[in-house]
Amino acid sequence: MMPRSNLDARRRHFEAEMARRERAYVRYALAGAAIAAVLVAAIAGIAALRGSDTTRPSADKPAAPAITPMRVTVQIFNGTTVTGLARKYQARIDHLGFVKAAEPASAPPEGFKAESVVFYKPGQKAKAQLLRKRLGIRNIEPLDDVFANLTASRTQVVLVVGMDRH
Repeated sequence: MMPRSNLDARRRHFEAEMARRERAYVRYALAGAAIAAVLVAAIAGIAALRGSDTTRPSADKPAAPAITPMRVTVQIFNGTTVTGLARKYQARIDHLGFVKAAEPASAPPEGFKAESVVFYKPGQKAKAQLLRKRLGIRNIEPLDDVFANLTASRTQVVLVVGMDRH
């Protein structure tokens, strides 16, 4: 058996070592918390500088209303020499729920098309894209000079049916 003084010295040494380790653990924990706080502040600062606030939706920008066929006024021109093609497509447009802007008409010869085209007035591209997708037409363009003077004032989108739809 060890003498009592030796045991007391070992116990004191052990207790001192344990206290030193506890202080080290506390220092490491505090250092880790400080690093985490700095990282969070840096990320928040970068997000603020970029102007992105992903935590809440913006109240400044109201969502645009969904574009549906009943919000799109369409005027149809027959861009071919095939009789009745514009009326055929007017019936299809009506069935899809689009609004007729004017009676279907024949395009002037300079407006004849090999492929069908969806034209749009300024600010109406999204509506033209809806019509294009519903009809499976590849071509979409801003309204050109040939049809600009022929369209009704309430027309938003112009469909010129070409020979590809014959």
